[in-house]
Amino acid sequence: MEVREATEDDNGALLELQRKSPMGTNLVLRLDSSPDFFARSRPYEDWHVLVATEDGKIVGSAAYAPKEVLIDGEPVKTAYEYGFIVDPERRRRGIASMLQEQIEERVRDDVGLLHLNITEDNLPSVSLFTKLGFKMVKECRAYMLMAYREQRLVDEARIRGMIQADVADVVSILNHFYRDHIFYRPLTAEDFLRYYRRLPYFDMQNVLVYDDEGVKACLGYWDYNKVMKFAVERYNWRLRTLSAILKVAGLFAEMPRVPRQGEQLSNWYFTPIACRDPKELSELVKYILNKALKERVDFISTPLDPGGPLASILSAFRRNEGKFSWYMKSLSHRPVPDLSDKKLYVDVVDV
Repeated sequence: MEVREATEDDNGALLELQRKSPMGTNLVLRLDSSPDFFARSRPYEDWHVLVATEDGKIVGSAAYAPKEVLIDGEPVKTAYEYGFIVDPERRRRGIASMLQEQIEERVRDDVGLLHLNITEDNLPSVSLFTKLGFKMVKECRAYMLMAYREQRLVDEARIRGMIQADVADVVSILNHFYRDHIFYRPLTAEDFLRYYRRLPYFDMQNVLVYDDEGVKACLGYWDYNKVMKFAVERYNWRLRTLSAILKVAGLFAEMPRVPRQGEQLSNWYFTPIACRDPKELSELVKYILNKALKERVDFISTPLDPGGPLASILSAFRRNEGKFSWYMKSLSHRPVPDLSDKKLYVDVVDV
Protein backbone atom coordinates (compact mmCIF):
# COMPACT_ATOMS: atom_id res chain seq x y z
CA MET A 1 0.00 0.00 0.00
CA GLU A 2 1.30 3.45 -0.96
CA VAL A 3 0.09 7.00 -0.33
CA ARG A 4 0.78 9.82 -2.78
CA GLU A 5 -0.61 13.19 -3.80
CA ALA A 6 -3.43 12.97 -6.32
CA THR A 7 -3.10 14.47 -9.79
CA GLU A 8 -5.71 15.63 -12.28
CA ASP A 9 -5.20 12.30 -14.08
CA ASP A 10 -6.78 10.57 -11.06
CA ASN A 11 -10.10 12.35 -11.58
CA GLY A 12 -11.94 9.42 -13.16
CA ALA A 13 -10.72 6.84 -10.62
CA LEU A 14 -11.60 9.13 -7.71
CA LEU A 15 -15.11 9.72 -9.07
CA GLU A 16 -15.60 5.97 -9.34
CA LEU A 17 -14.36 5.43 -5.77
CA GLN A 18 -16.74 8.15 -4.56
CA ARG A 19 -19.75 6.58 -6.31
CA LYS A 20 -19.15 3.18 -4.72
CA SER A 21 -18.65 4.63 -1.21
CA PRO A 22 -21.95 5.97 0.20
CA MET A 23 -21.74 8.33 3.17
CA GLY A 24 -23.64 7.99 6.46
CA THR A 25 -25.04 5.33 8.76
CA ASN A 26 -28.75 5.98 9.24
CA LEU A 27 -29.23 8.54 6.50
CA VAL A 28 -27.11 7.17 3.66
CA LEU A 29 -26.21 9.50 0.78
CA ARG A 30 -24.48 8.65 -2.46
CA LEU A 31 -22.10 11.41 -3.57
CA ASP A 32 -21.15 12.39 -7.09
CA SER A 33 -18.71 15.23 -7.84
CA SER A 34 -18.65 14.63 -11.60
CA PRO A 35 -17.31 15.95 -13.81
CA ASP A 36 -14.62 17.36 -11.48
CA PHE A 37 -13.74 15.47 -8.31
CA PHE A 38 -11.43 18.30 -7.26
CA ALA A 39 -14.17 20.98 -7.39
CA ARG A 40 -14.78 20.31 -3.68
CA SER A 41 -11.19 21.42 -2.98
CA ARG A 42 -10.82 24.36 -5.33
CA PRO A 43 -12.34 26.96 -2.93
CA TYR A 44 -9.21 26.66 -0.75
CA GLU A 45 -6.19 28.79 -1.42
CA ASP A 46 -3.93 25.82 -0.57
CA TRP A 47 -5.25 22.27 -0.80
CA HIS A 48 -3.97 18.72 -1.11
CA VAL A 49 -5.74 15.49 -2.03
CA LEU A 50 -3.97 12.25 -1.08
CA VAL A 51 -4.71 8.81 -2.49
CA ALA A 52 -3.89 5.36 -1.13
CA THR A 53 -3.08 2.85 -3.87
CA GLU A 54 -2.79 -0.91 -3.92
CA ASP A 55 -1.34 -2.61 -6.99
CA GLY A 56 -1.75 0.68 -8.82
CA LYS A 57 -5.45 1.01 -7.98
CA ILE A 58 -6.84 3.87 -5.85
CA VAL A 59 -8.50 2.35 -2.77
CA GLY A 60 -8.74 5.40 -0.50
CA SER A 61 -8.51 9.15 -0.46
CA ALA A 62 -8.35 12.07 1.98
CA ALA A 63 -7.72 15.80 1.69
CA TYR A 64 -6.49 18.68 3.77
CA ALA A 65 -6.25 22.45 3.47
CA PRO A 66 -3.78 24.47 5.58
CA LYS A 67 -5.30 27.74 6.74
CA GLU A 68 -4.70 30.39 9.37
CA VAL A 69 -7.58 31.14 11.75
CA LEU A 70 -8.10 33.29 14.82
CA ILE A 71 -8.52 31.63 18.22
CA ASP A 72 -9.07 34.06 21.10
CA GLY A 73 -7.72 36.83 18.91
CA GLU A 74 -4.47 35.00 18.14
CA PRO A 75 -3.60 33.76 14.61
CA VAL A 76 -3.11 29.98 14.60
CA LYS A 77 -1.96 27.80 11.71
CA THR A 78 -4.31 24.88 11.25
CA ALA A 79 -5.14 22.24 8.68
CA TYR A 80 -8.74 21.38 7.90
CA GLU A 81 -9.25 17.71 6.92
CA TYR A 82 -12.07 16.42 4.73
CA GLY A 83 -13.08 13.94 2.06
CA PHE A 84 -12.01 10.64 3.67
CA ILE A 85 -13.11 7.79 1.39
CA VAL A 86 -12.18 4.10 1.59
CA ASP A 87 -13.22 1.44 -0.88
CA PRO A 88 -16.00 -0.56 0.87
CA GLU A 89 -14.29 -3.81 -0.15
CA ARG A 90 -11.08 -2.79 1.64
CA ARG A 91 -12.34 -1.30 4.89
CA ARG A 92 -10.97 -2.33 8.30
CA ARG A 93 -7.50 -2.61 6.85
CA GLY A 94 -6.10 0.62 8.28
CA ILE A 95 -6.31 2.66 5.08
CA ALA A 96 -7.95 5.69 6.73
CA SER A 97 -5.39 5.60 9.55
CA MET A 98 -2.58 5.45 7.00
CA LEU A 99 -3.97 8.49 5.20
CA GLN A 100 -4.24 10.34 8.51
CA GLU A 101 -0.64 9.50 9.38
CA GLN A 102 0.48 10.90 6.03
CA ILE A 103 -1.45 14.14 6.56
CA GLU A 104 0.13 14.63 9.99
CA GLU A 105 3.61 13.89 8.63
CA ARG A 106 3.18 16.44 5.83
CA VAL A 107 1.91 19.32 7.99
CA ARG A 108 3.66 18.73 11.31
CA ASP A 109 6.39 21.35 10.81
CA ASP A 110 3.94 24.15 9.91
CA VAL A 111 0.62 23.38 11.61
CA GLY A 112 -0.31 23.45 15.29
CA LEU A 113 -3.90 22.20 15.16
CA LEU A 114 -5.86 19.80 12.96
CA HIS A 115 -9.62 20.07 12.69
CA LEU A 116 -12.49 18.31 10.94
CA ASN A 117 -16.21 17.73 11.30
CA ILE A 118 -18.22 14.51 11.57
CA THR A 119 -21.98 14.10 11.12
CA GLU A 120 -23.88 12.79 14.13
CA ASP A 121 -24.68 9.36 12.72
CA ASN A 122 -21.21 8.61 11.32
CA LEU A 123 -20.24 6.40 14.23
CA PRO A 124 -17.31 4.67 12.47
CA SER A 125 -15.63 8.05 11.87
CA VAL A 126 -16.26 9.15 15.45
CA SER A 127 -14.60 5.95 16.68
CA LEU A 128 -11.67 6.22 14.25
CA PHE A 129 -10.73 9.84 14.86
CA THR A 130 -11.21 9.58 18.61
CA LYS A 131 -8.70 6.72 18.60
CA LEU A 132 -6.36 8.85 16.49
CA GLY A 133 -6.31 11.57 19.16
CA PHE A 134 -9.04 14.00 18.08
CA LYS A 135 -11.31 15.63 20.67
CA MET A 136 -14.84 16.88 20.10
CA VAL A 137 -14.89 20.64 20.79
CA LYS A 138 -18.25 21.86 19.48
CA GLU A 139 -21.65 20.57 18.45
CA CYS A 140 -22.94 22.32 15.33
CA ARG A 141 -25.97 22.28 13.04
CA ALA A 142 -26.69 22.44 9.35
CA TYR A 143 -29.93 24.38 8.90
CA MET A 144 -31.63 23.25 5.69
CA LEU A 145 -34.39 25.73 4.87
CA MET A 146 -37.21 24.29 2.79
CA ALA A 147 -38.40 26.09 -0.34
CA TYR A 148 -41.98 24.89 -0.59
CA ARG A 149 -44.28 27.95 -0.62
CA GLU A 150 -44.20 31.60 -1.62
CA GLN A 151 -42.79 33.88 1.08
CA ARG A 152 -44.46 37.26 1.68
CA LEU A 153 -41.95 40.09 1.41
CA VAL A 154 -42.39 43.41 3.21
CA ASP A 155 -39.56 45.47 1.70
CA GLU A 156 -38.77 43.86 -1.65
CA ALA A 157 -38.01 47.29 -3.13
CA ARG A 158 -34.96 47.53 -0.86
CA ILE A 159 -33.44 44.29 -2.22
CA ARG A 160 -31.02 44.45 -5.12
CA GLY A 161 -27.98 42.71 -6.50
CA MET A 162 -24.59 43.52 -5.05
CA ILE A 163 -22.31 45.75 -7.13
CA GLN A 164 -18.58 46.43 -6.90
CA ALA A 165 -19.18 49.60 -4.90
CA ASP A 166 -20.89 47.53 -2.17
CA VAL A 167 -17.90 45.31 -1.39
CA ALA A 168 -16.48 47.51 1.40
CA ASP A 169 -19.90 47.74 3.10
CA VAL A 170 -20.51 43.99 2.79
CA VAL A 171 -17.08 43.24 4.28
CA SER A 172 -17.79 45.62 7.15
CA ILE A 173 -21.09 43.85 7.88
CA LEU A 174 -19.45 40.41 7.79
CA ASN A 175 -16.62 41.50 10.09
CA HIS A 176 -19.05 43.01 12.58
CA PHE A 177 -21.49 40.07 12.51
CA TYR A 178 -18.78 37.44 13.20
CA ARG A 179 -16.47 39.63 15.30
CA ASP A 180 -16.71 37.38 18.39
CA HIS A 181 -16.60 34.01 16.57
CA ILE A 182 -13.67 31.64 16.96
CA PHE A 183 -12.02 30.77 13.59
CA TYR A 184 -13.22 33.95 11.88
CA ARG A 185 -10.50 36.13 10.39
CA PRO A 186 -11.57 39.72 9.61
CA LEU A 187 -11.66 40.28 5.86
CA THR A 188 -10.43 43.04 3.62
CA ALA A 189 -12.19 43.82 0.35
CA GLU A 190 -9.38 41.98 -1.47
CA ASP A 191 -9.77 38.91 0.78
CA PHE A 192 -13.50 38.84 0.08
CA LEU A 193 -13.10 39.03 -3.69
CA ARG A 194 -10.35 36.38 -3.77
CA TYR A 195 -12.42 34.01 -1.64
CA TYR A 196 -15.56 34.21 -3.76
CA ARG A 197 -13.68 34.08 -7.03
CA ARG A 198 -12.25 30.72 -5.96
CA LEU A 199 -15.69 29.16 -5.42
CA PRO A 200 -16.45 26.99 -8.46
CA TYR A 201 -19.77 27.71 -10.15
CA PHE A 202 -20.34 30.81 -8.01
CA ASP A 203 -21.18 34.17 -9.53
CA MET A 204 -20.99 37.45 -7.63
CA GLN A 205 -24.35 38.26 -9.19
CA ASN A 206 -25.75 35.62 -6.81
CA VAL A 207 -25.14 38.00 -3.87
CA LEU A 208 -28.02 40.25 -2.81
CA VAL A 209 -27.99 43.22 -0.45
CA TYR A 210 -30.66 44.97 1.58
CA ASP A 211 -30.24 48.68 0.86
CA ASP A 212 -31.90 51.13 3.23
CA GLU A 213 -29.89 54.32 2.78
CA GLY A 214 -26.84 52.08 2.73
CA VAL A 215 -26.18 48.33 2.71
CA LYS A 216 -27.56 46.76 5.90
CA ALA A 217 -27.48 43.01 5.07
CA CYS A 218 -25.99 40.63 2.52
CA LEU A 219 -26.98 37.16 1.40
CA GLY A 220 -25.76 35.01 -1.46
CA TYR A 221 -26.65 31.57 -2.77
CA TRP A 222 -24.21 28.98 -4.12
CA ASP A 223 -25.58 26.25 -6.38
CA TYR A 224 -23.75 23.37 -4.71
CA ASN A 225 -25.41 20.81 -6.97
CA LYS A 226 -22.80 21.73 -9.56
CA VAL A 227 -19.97 20.95 -7.12
CA MET A 228 -21.37 17.78 -5.59
CA LYS A 229 -24.63 15.93 -6.12
CA PHE A 230 -26.34 14.01 -3.28
CA ALA A 231 -28.76 11.15 -3.83
CA VAL A 232 -30.70 9.50 -1.00
CA GLU A 233 -29.78 5.83 -0.82
CA ARG A 234 -31.44 5.02 2.50
CA TYR A 235 -33.50 7.00 5.01
CA ASN A 236 -33.29 6.97 8.75
CA TRP A 237 -36.53 6.43 10.66
CA ARG A 238 -37.01 10.14 11.35
CA LEU A 239 -37.03 11.08 7.67
CA ARG A 240 -39.25 8.13 6.77
CA THR A 241 -41.75 9.29 9.40
CA LEU A 242 -41.49 12.91 8.26
CA SER A 243 -42.02 11.91 4.63
CA ALA A 244 -45.17 10.00 5.50
CA ILE A 245 -46.56 12.85 7.60
CA LEU A 246 -45.86 15.46 4.93
CA LYS A 247 -47.39 13.30 2.23
CA VAL A 248 -50.69 13.14 4.13
CA ALA A 249 -50.59 16.79 5.18
CA GLY A 250 -49.88 17.79 1.58
CA LEU A 251 -53.39 16.72 0.64
CA PHE A 252 -54.72 19.71 2.59
CA ALA A 253 -52.00 22.38 2.48
CA GLU A 254 -48.64 23.31 0.95
CA MET A 255 -45.93 21.20 2.56
CA PRO A 256 -42.19 20.71 2.03
CA ARG A 257 -41.15 17.91 -0.28
CA VAL A 258 -38.91 15.18 1.09
CA PRO A 259 -36.98 13.48 -1.74
CA ARG A 260 -37.70 9.79 -2.18
CA GLN A 261 -35.06 7.09 -1.83
CA GLY A 262 -32.91 7.03 -4.93
CA GLU A 263 -33.81 10.63 -5.78
CA GLN A 264 -31.26 13.43 -5.94
CA LEU A 265 -31.38 16.20 -3.35
CA SER A 266 -31.32 19.68 -4.84
CA ASN A 267 -29.31 21.97 -2.57
CA TRP A 268 -27.97 25.51 -2.46
CA TYR A 269 -25.78 27.03 0.25
CA PHE A 270 -26.20 30.49 1.75
CA THR A 271 -22.96 32.48 1.45
CA PRO A 272 -22.09 35.21 2.30
CA ILE A 273 -24.62 35.78 5.09
CA ALA A 274 -24.63 38.63 7.63
CA CYS A 275 -26.65 41.66 8.71
CA ARG A 276 -26.95 44.68 10.96
CA ASP A 277 -30.55 43.84 11.88
CA PRO A 278 -32.28 40.41 11.79
CA LYS A 279 -35.35 41.80 9.98
CA GLU A 280 -33.22 42.88 7.03
CA LEU A 281 -31.60 39.46 6.68
CA SER A 282 -34.98 37.75 7.00
CA GLU A 283 -36.21 39.69 3.98
CA LEU A 284 -33.24 38.49 1.94
CA VAL A 285 -33.83 34.89 3.05
CA LYS A 286 -37.47 35.11 1.91
CA TYR A 287 -36.40 36.54 -1.43
CA ILE A 288 -33.97 33.70 -2.12
CA LEU A 289 -36.42 31.06 -0.88
CA ASN A 290 -38.89 32.36 -3.48
CA LYS A 291 -36.22 32.08 -6.16
CA ALA A 292 -35.38 28.53 -5.04
CA LEU A 293 -39.09 27.62 -5.19
CA LYS A 294 -39.30 28.76 -8.81
CA GLU A 295 -36.18 26.77 -9.69
CA ARG A 296 -37.42 23.65 -7.84
CA VAL A 297 -34.60 23.60 -5.29
CA ASP A 298 -35.40 21.45 -2.23
CA PHE A 299 -33.14 23.03 0.40
CA ILE A 300 -30.94 26.05 1.03
CA SER A 301 -28.42 25.13 3.70
CA THR A 302 -26.01 26.86 6.00
CA PRO A 303 -23.73 25.31 8.65
CA LEU A 304 -23.65 27.19 11.94
CA ASP A 305 -23.08 27.26 15.66
CA PRO A 306 -26.53 26.84 17.25
CA GLY A 307 -25.53 29.35 19.95
CA GLY A 308 -24.74 32.11 17.46
CA PRO A 309 -26.94 34.92 16.12
CA LEU A 310 -27.45 33.28 12.74
CA ALA A 311 -29.29 30.34 14.31
CA SER A 312 -31.84 32.58 16.00
CA ILE A 313 -32.57 34.41 12.72
CA LEU A 314 -32.97 31.26 10.58
CA SER A 315 -34.98 29.43 13.24
CA ALA A 316 -38.02 31.44 12.13
CA PHE A 317 -38.12 29.47 8.86
CA ARG A 318 -39.33 25.90 8.30
CA ARG A 319 -36.26 23.73 8.11
CA ASN A 320 -34.68 20.36 8.59
CA GLU A 321 -31.60 20.16 10.81
CA GLY A 322 -28.52 18.04 10.43
CA LYS A 323 -26.19 17.67 13.40
CA PHE A 324 -22.42 17.49 13.17
CA SER A 325 -19.56 17.96 15.61
CA TRP A 326 -16.21 19.71 15.30
CA TYR A 327 -13.12 17.74 16.29
CA MET A 328 -9.59 18.99 16.86
CA LYS A 329 -6.14 17.52 17.49
CA SER A 330 -2.98 19.28 18.61
CA LEU A 331 0.32 18.67 16.82
CA SER A 332 2.30 20.98 19.11
CA HIS A 333 2.52 22.20 22.69
CA ARG A 334 -0.70 24.16 22.09
CA PRO A 335 -3.62 22.44 23.85
CA VAL A 336 -6.90 21.83 22.04
CA PRO A 337 -9.00 24.93 22.85
CA ASP A 338 -12.21 24.70 24.86
CA LEU A 339 -14.95 26.04 22.58
CA SER A 340 -17.94 24.94 24.67
CA ASP A 341 -18.92 28.49 25.68
CA LYS A 342 -17.64 30.28 22.56
CA LYS A 343 -19.23 30.93 19.19
CA LEU A 344 -17.64 29.03 16.30
CA TYR A 345 -17.56 30.45 12.77
CA VAL A 346 -18.23 27.59 10.35
CA ASP A 347 -16.93 28.32 6.86
CA VAL A 348 -19.42 26.99 4.32
CA VAL A 349 -16.63 25.39 2.26
CA ASP A 350 -15.67 23.24 5.25
CA VAL A 351 -18.94 21.27 5.26
